[in-house]
Amino acid sequence: MCRIVTLFFILFVSSAFSAIEFESVELGFDKVYKRERWAPLQVVVTSRNEDFNGEIRVEVRNIFSDELIQTYVTPLSLTRTDRQRRVIHVFLPGVSSQLSIKLVSHTERVRTLQELTPELPKSLADFMVLALTPSRDLLSRWDGKQIDNKEKGYAFVAYTDFKGLPVHWKGYDSVDFFMIRGVSLAERRISKRQQQALLDWIQRGGTLLVSGGADLRQLRGSFLETFLPVELGSLRRATQIPESMQRFGFAADSPFDLIEFKSKPGMVVLAGGGDQIYIAKRFLGGGQIISLGFDYNAPPFSDSPGAEAFWKWMLGAETRTPRHAEARYEANRRHNEKIQTILATVPSAEVPLIRLLFVFLVVYVLGFGVLIWWGGKGKPRLYWSGGIALTALFLCGVIVPRHIVPIPVSVNRFSILSVYPSTNRAHLQTSIGIIASASVETLIQFQGRTFIRPLTGTATPPLQLVEPERTKDFSILRQAALDPWITRAYFAETFIDFPVHLTWERGVTSDRIEHRLPYTLENAWLIDQGEYPQIGTIPPATVVEIEENPKRYSRSPLSQALVGERKAFMGILIGEVVLRYLAQESVPKLVGWTQTVPLSMSMDRPANTADETLVILYLPAHR
Repeated sequence: MCRIVTLFFILFVSSAFSAIEFESVELGFDKVYKRERWAPLQVVVTSRNEDFNGEIRVEVRNIFSDELIQTYVTPLSLTRTDRQRRVIHVFLPGVSSQLSIKLVSHTERVRTLQELTPELPKSLADFMVLALTPSRDLLSRWDGKQIDNKEKGYAFVAYTDFKGLPVHWKGYDSVDFFMIRGVSLAERRISKRQQQALLDWIQRGGTLLVSGGADLRQLRGSFLETFLPVELGSLRRATQIPESMQRFGFAADSPFDLIEFKSKPGMVVLAGGGDQIYIAKRFLGGGQIISLGFDYNAPPFSDSPGAEAFWKWMLGAETRTPRHAEARYEANRRHNEKIQTILATVPSAEVPLIRLLFVFLVVYVLGFGVLIWWGGKGKPRLYWSGGIALTALFLCGVIVPRHIVPIPVSVNRFSILSVYPSTNRAHLQTSIGIIASASVETLIQFQGRTFIRPLTGTATPPLQLVEPERTKDFSILRQAALDPWITRAYFAETFIDFPVHLTWERGVTSDRIEHRLPYTLENAWLIDQGEYPQIGTIPPATVVEIEENPKRYSRSPLSQALVGERKAFMGILIGEVVLRYLAQESVPKLVGWTQTVPLSMSMDRPANTADETLVILYLPAHR
């Protein structure tokens, strides 16, 4: 009897203390994020004496109307005693929103619920600095301050550690400037996925600053060394500061550590004296990497009155790339609405159901005509039995095909593919218009880690975006509601591996570009130092000879010779100055069109797909 009571007591106590709960929920970096940007939501879940198999579901709602905007889902499995961390990327809309984080079992039972009301997101005009440092340093002085009178926004500084570094480039979506100082960059500290995410973000317009001085041993042999603008030499004790640094008010009151930099092709010197380079940068895709030969947080650079003037120059003049500078104006542009209008002109797919019903209608009418003519006189039994049979046959023709005949959809996609040969990667952003032949809910699967959101805030029901598990390489748009009367418009972004093997040789009378692009580029142009030489059609995997003086233009002619949807799409991009950054960037580019898109997109029903892709191939800044 005592054993039974003891066993019952143990079971009662274990069940009473079993729990699955959210240990912590944090949005952004130090709660800093921008509106209309993706932000990482870090969730830590713990279990005690209980297994769990289900998913974390994050619902974004309008805080005033409680309208569901979008849902984000990631799978989760817990053992009886477990603690797991998940990072879910959430798009913050332009309206005030509230997040509902739910732990939902595979039986749709909500186990735990936590509400989170985000703090007011920062404006797109604000400047966000993210620092990976051992502790908070002098950069924190700029938090909440205006950099200069020319900029309308303010600077906000956040700090992170290796655990908080994003594994996807969209985790940096709100970040303008990323700094690394005083930490090891060995692979055991920063994973391959984190390395790739950082490099992808830089190529999309981000700026990375790497501090020097005693950090030489951290940089040598790291994954960043290949991409630095300089060759790393030895570490020496310096006693003098060049004039280019003295203008900020710096003075060498005591010796300091300085890395001896050696120049690389494509390097741009920002500060130096004689043969010594103090600050240098290089362009990587649409972004840049800045190297300091000294430690900015050590004397004489940390305690000098010139530190404020130096950082005002650095943050104001050197760190915001053309792409990030243009992002400040996105809220005033209407290109997405105009692109949705073009996507809405896509005709719906062929409807075999309607054709089938037409055949049944003809048989139905003719059949009743025959019955009336033949069985109407003296044969009432034949007339009524035949009429009932034809009616049943017609109803079967209406109901049965609806569940048997597959409902086709039409898909129209406008894409911009930016190719970065330095890392053999490519960024793809696609505007997708989908219309079905009948109302239906479908599942859409995208290759790789794809970030999907409604193209605009209208004409799109709430989405359910399922992030892939760590072992899987696809994203799923679940329960996408399609309609025969309204084109559903979505916007998708992803980074993909894209080997190009590009070389560019500058000759006396011509340029020679060799590439291995798998596509034929039509209506191709070269954007180089403010000029636009016309190239024409480029076959796949070929050598392109550009004569010294083909037809050149001093203003963007990218819409010339285009027709149809290409002309309409490019007209929107130019009219809303979406591509203005291409002319402002120093890196030359090859631009052309193709009817192929490298993003695999599959649905559980037949689809007719039409693609138009603008390819932007970044060429080496040096030849």
